[in-house]
Amino acid sequence: MDDKELDELLGRATTPLASSVSTEVSNLVDATREHSRPRKAARRTWSRSLVWGGVAAGAILLTAGASVVAAQMGIPPFQSIEDGTQRTTTAIPVDYVESDGHEVRCLAFMEFRNLDAAADSEIERFIKVSDWTGFGQGLFDSARAKATQSNTATTRLGVLVSAALFEKAAKVLPGLQRGPADTTDVIFNGSSMSCSPQGE
Repeated sequence: MDDKELDELLGRATTPLASSVSTEVSNLVDATREHSRPRKAARRTWSRSLVWGGVAAGAILLTAGASVVAAQMGIPPFQSIEDGTQRTTTAIPVDYVESDGHEVRCLAFMEFRNLDAAADSEIERFIKVSDWTGFGQGLFDSARAKATQSNTATTRLGVLVSAALFEKAAKVLPGLQRGPADTTDVIFNGSSMSCSPQGE
């Protein structure tokens, strides 16, 4: 059977539809066509000030987030440290009052190399149980007494804090040294400190 014979066979098999059915089918096709046409998207009108306000708010939040991260990178324990260096997790208060009466609060952290778990635990315990009252003021007064224009009290204070912390840590860890990184002994690698704003 070919296409022509099939058409003839199907043509004889159909019974003519009533005119009312044809009319209803035409109406249904028209209605379907009407509902299936794509509608134009409703245009949303945004106020320019609202759009620019959103852009400005996003820029401010992005800048604020970057500023917080940058600020944290300058404060222990967020500061990065050299590979192989360990920083104490307990802060040492280094508080002092400047000559103008401005109170400064600092937190110092000792840094070591080759520190095992037992030694780390001893240092952390020592920091926690020690009375640090007057520690910062005494060092600041010494730094201020020897300050020069090129070597300010706050610059000297950092050096004095590191030296004093080495002396204290050496009493807790006999054999502690400042020295070359190629030794396997425990090395005092210095200290890091963050302070509230100071004037001197």
